[in-house]
Amino acid sequence: MTTIMSSAANAENGSHTVAGAEGVTIKYTVTGASKIGLLFVHGWMCDRSYWREQVAAFSEDYRVVTVDLGGHGESGNNRDNWSMASFGKDVAAVANTLDVDHLVLIGHSLGGPAVLDAASRIGDRLSGIVGVDTLRTPMAEPMSAEDAAVAFAVSPEEFPGRTEAFVRKSFFIDESPPEMIDEIAKNMASGNPTVAAGAGASYVTFNIREALSVLQDTPLTLINATTPPTDEIALKTVYPNSTLIEIPDAGHFVMLEKPTDFNSALNKSLQQLLETK
Repeated sequence: MTTIMSSAANAENGSHTVAGAEGVTIKYTVTGASKIGLLFVHGWMCDRSYWREQVAAFSEDYRVVTVDLGGHGESGNNRDNWSMASFGKDVAAVANTLDVDHLVLIGHSLGGPAVLDAASRIGDRLSGIVGVDTLRTPMAEPMSAEDAAVAFAVSPEEFPGRTEAFVRKSFFIDESPPEMIDEIAKNMASGNPTVAAGAGASYVTFNIREALSVLQDTPLTLINATTPPTDEIALKTVYPNSTLIEIPDAGHFVMLEKPTDFNSALNKSLQQLLETK
């Protein structure tokens, strides 16, 4: 596929680049020709390949767009500020290249806050937001900046080993496929330590409740694993126009671990989000 520098209304299938926050080159891939776009955003230390089970499943009916956030995958890392606002600007930059009438933002893990930030930057084409194993505790107080800096402080030499151990311990269940665990743990541990520290700190200090307060009633669906539990009462309290769909017997990467169940849940959510469009 040919990589090109994209401008507004880029409708072509294939891989493209666009300038994101602070001019960082953002890589993304477009598949499909529909006027309804699905923009998939990965999580911390991941990349757009984590949506591989969704591209083929949805590109016949939708324009599927997968993006590498700044500092991740094939996107540039020449940025000083790895804040959630910068990731939101990356997402919005890609969204603004798309020749679609309706757009749904879909974010996994850190990608959930990233698409919440991006939502206010996209305009009237935004038809809904889908969070994937994210935004579980909307009323919880975010971590302080000081504590976050300590939590993500790690030397470049220690980063691969500590990150791989953390991923293996934190993101899977006993039934998770060993080969998938190996792939994801090694991939995430190969990321840029500076990006990881900034992005991780921004994630845990992100104020979900505050971000939801400015969405102006955009429909929100969470497709989360059942463990750990999502605080559905708090979610409805903070944001009434929300729906929770839970995927049992899955770890954090529900879209890879249970692709059939996840795709079915996402399809159901999209039908509900777009039924009046």
